Amino acid sequence: MSVNEDQVKVNSPQVELDARRLINFLSRYPAVAVAFSGGVDSSVVLAAAQRADLSRVVAVTAVSPSVAQWQLELSQQIASQLAVEHWVVETHEISLPEYQRNDSQRCFFCKQTLYRMITDEIRRRSDSHSDDPATLFRVA
Repeated sequence: MSVNEDQVKVNSPQVELDARRLINFLSRYPAVAVAFSGGVDSSVVLAAAQRADLSRVVAVTAVSPSVAQWQLELSQQIASQLAVEHWVVETHEISLPEYQRNDSQRCFFCKQTLYRMITDEIRRRSDSHSDDPATLFRVA
């Protein structure tokens, strides 16, 4: 069952204010690439970016052995429901010795890999002729 925006009513002035602040913050950028897992946090950021009237919004989902198939499917479904362009990029954090150590820094190395892959993907897919197309995007 899909839920449309009219079916969701928020009765909290603070939530409405926070949502408007996020949308206004994102509207300062011409384009946003959202690191998109399909979870609540990245879904909220993606929905706000979609409402910010940007020239381009892209959801970018990482695929690796550490990401469950259902997470990929959920991210695809949500991006589709929001009518947002969705890229899937393979990340290889599992091959990093720093990640394999499985210590308290594991999440840092995973995120570092993800953001590097997003930036590389922006450059690869860009039709911009600027010196660095990645500078056109804000990665959220």
